Amino acid sequence: VLAVIGAVVCVLGKNALTRFLPAILVLAFLVPVPGMIRQEIALRLQNWTAHITHTILDVLSVDTAVVGNTLKINGKELLVAEACNGMRLVFPLVLITFVFAFSMPLRNSVRAVLLLASPLVALVCNVVRTVPSVWVHGQFPDPASTFPERFHDLAGWAMLPLAFLVLLVIIRTLRWLQVPVQRYTLAG
Repeated sequence: VLAVIGAVVCVLGKNALTRFLPAILVLAFLVPVPGMIRQEIALRLQNWTAHITHTILDVLSVDTAVVGNTLKINGKELLVAEACNGMRLVFPLVLITFVFAFSMPLRNSVRAVLLLASPLVALVCNVVRTVPSVWVHGQFPDPASTFPERFHDLAGWAMLPLAFLVLLVIIRTLRWLQVPVQRYTLAG
């Protein structure tokens, strides 16, 4: 990544860094996250997802129990592990938020708010996916049934458009609060 940036600076000059700063920042997504940092984030996401999912299912009168990162529903234990912790959703969502923020003429402060809110939006989207997935797993206790796994996978894919809609709602809410969102405000 640094070699590519160095080549761009050598060919186009130092001013290219400021003009193409968003594109250069996207290159950071090519660098893998170190295992220690990824594990720390994943463990916290697993714990939060399990407890928030348990709370929501209790509010919906679905009998569940939570022990650590394990949810128990209808006698079936479900471990909120790597597939359910939301870690796979965080980085694509941050990238979607990045593209969303820099493809619109937004103020830099609004861009920063969107980028800082993206992990929280990822957690919310993951809980939205996990609650029905846990319920489906409880309704299909047969281990031979592949429907719960397929439902979980499809729900994961559905979270990316949902996250995009959440970003649009955040922008709409900021406009409703009369926060100047766009860089250039036109007279109305």
